[in-house]
Amino acid sequence: MADNAPGTPQAATLSGTGLLPVVGLSVTTLTFASQQISTFSSAQSVVLSNTGVVPLTISNISTTGDFAQTNNCGTVVAAGASCILNVTFSPTALGTRNGTVVLADNAGNSPQNISLSGTATGPTLTSGNPIQIENAKPGSTDWHTSNLATNHQIEGYSNPTSVNRGGSISLYVNTADSSYTIDVFRMGWYAGLGARRMMAPVQVNAVQQSACPVVDSSSNLLECNWTNPYILQVPGDPNDPTNWPSGVYLALLTGQQSGYQSYIIFTVRDDAGSSPYVFQVAVDTYQAYNAWGGKSLYPYNSTQQIRAYKVSFNRPYDDNQGAGQFFSYEYNMVRFLEREGYNVSYITDVDLHENSNILLSHSGDFTVGHSEYWSYQMRTNILAARDAGVSLGFISSNNIYRQVRFEPSTQGGVADRTMVCYKDYTIDPVYLAGDPSKYFLVTADAWRSYPSNLPEDAVVGIMYENDNASGDIVVYDASSWLFNRTGLQNGSHIPGLLSREVDRIYNDATTPSNISLLAHSPYTLAGDPTVYFGDMTTYTAASGATVYAAGTFYLSWGVDSYGGNAPVNPAVQQMMRNLLARFVLPRQPAASFSPISLTFAAQPVGTTSTAQTVALTNNGSAALSISGIAASGDYAQTNNCGTSLGVGTSCTINVTFAPTATATRAGTLSVTDNASDSPQTVSLSGTGIAPVASLSPTSLTFASQLVGSTSAAQTVTLSNTGTATLSINGLATTGDYAQTNNCGTSLGVGTSCAINVTFAPTTSGPRTGSLSITDNDSASPQITTLTGTGFVVGTIGTSSTTLSFSDQQVGTTSPAQLITLQNTGSIAISISAITTTGDYGQTNSCPPSLEVASSCNINVTFTPSATGARTGSLTISDDASGSPQTVALTGNGVNIPTVSLSPSSLTFTDQQVGSSSSAQAISLRNTGTVVVNITSISTTGDYSQTNDCGASLVPTASCTINVVFTPSNTGTRIGSLGVADDASGSPQTVALTGNGTPMPSVSVSPTSLSFADQQIGMTSPAQVVTVQNTGAVTVTLNSILVSGDYNQSNSCGSTLIVGATCSINITFSPTTTGLRSGTLTVSDDASNGPQTVPLSGNGTSRSANWYV
Repeated sequence: MADNAPGTPQAATLSGTGLLPVVGLSVTTLTFASQQISTFSSAQSVVLSNTGVVPLTISNISTTGDFAQTNNCGTVVAAGASCILNVTFSPTALGTRNGTVVLADNAGNSPQNISLSGTATGPTLTSGNPIQIENAKPGSTDWHTSNLATNHQIEGYSNPTSVNRGGSISLYVNTADSSYTIDVFRMGWYAGLGARRMMAPVQVNAVQQSACPVVDSSSNLLECNWTNPYILQVPGDPNDPTNWPSGVYLALLTGQQSGYQSYIIFTVRDDAGSSPYVFQVAVDTYQAYNAWGGKSLYPYNSTQQIRAYKVSFNRPYDDNQGAGQFFSYEYNMVRFLEREGYNVSYITDVDLHENSNILLSHSGDFTVGHSEYWSYQMRTNILAARDAGVSLGFISSNNIYRQVRFEPSTQGGVADRTMVCYKDYTIDPVYLAGDPSKYFLVTADAWRSYPSNLPEDAVVGIMYENDNASGDIVVYDASSWLFNRTGLQNGSHIPGLLSREVDRIYNDATTPSNISLLAHSPYTLAGDPTVYFGDMTTYTAASGATVYAAGTFYLSWGVDSYGGNAPVNPAVQQMMRNLLARFVLPRQPAASFSPISLTFAAQPVGTTSTAQTVALTNNGSAALSISGIAASGDYAQTNNCGTSLGVGTSCTINVTFAPTATATRAGTLSVTDNASDSPQTVSLSGTGIAPVASLSPTSLTFASQLVGSTSAAQTVTLSNTGTATLSINGLATTGDYAQTNNCGTSLGVGTSCAINVTFAPTTSGPRTGSLSITDNDSASPQITTLTGTGFVVGTIGTSSTTLSFSDQQVGTTSPAQLITLQNTGSIAISISAITTTGDYGQTNSCPPSLEVASSCNINVTFTPSATGARTGSLTISDDASGSPQTVALTGNGVNIPTVSLSPSSLTFTDQQVGSSSSAQAISLRNTGTVVVNITSISTTGDYSQTNDCGASLVPTASCTINVVFTPSNTGTRIGSLGVADDASGSPQTVALTGNGTPMPSVSVSPTSLSFADQQIGMTSPAQVVTVQNTGAVTVTLNSILVSGDYNQSNSCGSTLIVGATCSINITFSPTTTGLRSGTLTVSDDASNGPQTVPLSGNGTSRSANWYV
């Protein structure tokens, strides 16, 4: 320090130590082995150590050239700590490739460099199918996990389960690490290494994901809603199917801090491809058994033994380190197929569910794994593929056993992310909704159960029977194509591969009819001495597709050694080669006929023969598509062939012959189809024949014949001079002619029959007609003309030949009934007599001679002389044909009914005019033996009657007639009772007499009363009304009454003798002011009673100074 003080400048000694981090690298150069262009090497590691005493801060780690790196260094490495850099080489061009890892940090020697070098080589295979080219690329061993996450340290799932080449797929990851890497591998053969790295490792900063709750307590559905996925963009050059080819892919997840690892499995599809084979990954069954989070579709691995009814694809798999059941049942077959170089592409169950056409561009679909769970759409789509000619290989067992349906995820609504399986239709909401049209979606305990009722053997050929089986596969039919070049014989054992779940033939209604049994393998179950059999089968669908079913879980273990589950079995490998070859065999339809020609018996022209049958059979290996079936010439056909004929099936063509002319008739049956020799033909031949009908003679003339009579018969001969039977449809005559014959309905060639014709003229003069034969001769009908002459004698007719009379009483005469007699001939008729017999008589208007067309009347009556049936006849004697003419007469004589009246007369006591007497009774009795029918009962004069007699009276019965006298005038009154009926002496009468007496008459005077004004509450002086008997008899007074504010008193008593009077005193006592009206009423038995007198008066108020 310089200053002005003595000793300036002053100085102080300072000392200290500077500290920096020190970077140490385990290597500073990396050299990679030769690597095929566009492939990825395994990683090489470099350890970075901080050998200083302070933290190392890393600002960046990068690579140059064809190299990539991942690391777990983070941004700070503590003093004395280290981290790892993993470097991979992916050359983009041939030759030596150089690059550098550059580390930028706070060390004194930053940046640090690691020199990188490697050599790029060309592909070892550039031709062949995509699988062959792909598997010629270098494989990798670092797809295996080295530090498995056993307690959810790192895990994930994909959405969706598969991705088409060129698409993207989301990988959701959960880990406690702050970062992780993703290495993507395609699974295959790769010279036995089993997989190939498809891209450089990707380092991703981790996100701590939320827990995965049960989002639906009714179904125990557990679903994750993780975020921030890594989105993998899958390359998909349409011109290069080897660039990320279709396959099963594993994303290897590695926590950068913990080093824990697990897988995400997904499938890459090639929807535009047309590889011969498709491998169907059984993700539905992966998910059914997946208990990640505590719930699967099974109680045994679900928490509290309570299973879920719905499971979500939005969660990791808990099997095989996150790979589901892939390594257990499918990976061995993947390795075999790709080792052998088969051109195969890959799909999942969900793809088959969603895409009905996904199998149609391929020759065969392989279901290799545990494919137990299928949706209705999957089943429908695989059947459609089979029926379109796609072969099916079920290389496992327990296939299509359970039915599921798909629903969207509850969070986000992504389609088909939730799989539903109630295994019990009675609790499935779709069933409980009660709509039978939706029952095909119900998830019952099995496809074969109600309400689906769709056994799986309709697709597979066989069905599941037992679990936990173990044994050998035993060959049943070594002659089958499946066992070619295997060296296996009938009874040969394939050891150890009949295991776990085993299927058999059920021979039920849905078992394919042409199923072939290939292996029939006995086994027993623990604790059960029963010997069961597992079956291996094949059948050919109508489309020509082959359907193969292994019937055991473990057959695929015999083709590859992965997992050490079973020794590789060369026979099983050859069986699979045979199956694969079978699936791609060229298939052609082949049509054949049986018989190849038809000859028809002679057939009458214009008729149709009985059908003859031709069988059309498809002997080829593909469906026969029929575009037309036709017959030419005089031939026709019907058939049941439809538009397609399945392999090995037949249909029937029925051919008929309908000749249009005689002689030999040729034709052809032709079938146009997709067989190479189309159209196929059947030659047709037959002979047309025809009858020829002739009549001899062709005319007949009859001698003169009496009208109405029939001649002797004349004969016409009908002959068949043709070459076919003459079918006689009708023989008929016209006019006055008739025929009989012995011709029947047909006439053989060269034979004849007789027709006998008679003449029965209906009128005089010439009569013409014809004999006509209708038949199958083309000249039909054949005619013989008929002539004759009729002559007449007189004829007469009656309008009826019988008369029937109604029952008639003995000794009485009925009304006449009429018979009309008419001259129906052409000459006058002489009538000699008209007579009757029996109890009948007649009168008539008939003259001795009845002219042509004239008529006369005969009136016939019936007078029975005794009871019972009485018969007789009317006889007309004349000179007409058929004389005498008779009319039968019938009738029935019946007894005469009789009645009595008692008494025979009635006399009534005197009765006032206008009043009615008491009734007097008369008894009417049926004294005869038959019912009396009563027509009426009546009275005359001042008399009336009522009775209980009704309309009839049976023998010995009686009824009562009550007669009442009501005189209309004074003096003696005479009348009678009359009963009209069907008894003798009707009408019966009773004399009636009585005397009418006068009625009393009363007068009142005055006829009205008017009172002076009267104060309220006061009574007026009385005014008098005089009552007088003005009649000739005493009057009976019944009552005398007044109404209103009036009162009365009287001296009248109860009677009033002739000429007498009595007085009625009336007073007025008003109850209120104003006009007050009332009435005096005298009630009596006078003719003019009751008598009334109107009463009136006016009530007034009391005066103000009124007092007492």
